[in-house]
Amino acid sequence: MAELDTASLWGDVRMDLDLVVTPLTVLREYAATLGPHTRNFVTASVSRVHWSSSDEFCLAFRLDAPLLAYSHNLFFVVHPATKLYPADVRTDLRRGSVGVPVEDEAALRVEVKNRLRAPATTEAIRNLLAQSLSETSDVDEIELPEDASEER
Repeated sequence: MAELDTASLWGDVRMDLDLVVTPLTVLREYAATLGPHTRNFVTASVSRVHWSSSDEFCLAFRLDAPLLAYSHNLFFVVHPATKLYPADVRTDLRRGSVGVPVEDEAALRVEVKNRLRAPATTEAIRNLLAQSLSETSDVDEIELPEDASEER
């Protein structure tokens, strides 16, 4: 019996992982930038959430206020499990809710930046920061960094 060449069964599935930028990677990159602006009183995180569709992944982008033991879902990104894009950026996950479709990494970055810079997001961060600071006894000694809006 002839020996089976198993490598040729699957084609070339190797890839350069440095070239692959998944929606999860984009969201984590942006989430990591909030904490330094608030001395980690308010941070951002990303997690995979249970989604009713077994053929899609759903990622939640959250604002976290550790001193308040509170997290707020800012938005969700839903994409096919076997593809990275197109993805759908949604405010909520209720049945029938409509999101903003993004076709690629560049479009996802634009949509996420728009949501992070939205007045409602800024207000939520400021309010969580104020409440977090009120939980500390040394509020007068806390010096927050200047607002450094950096372009990425």
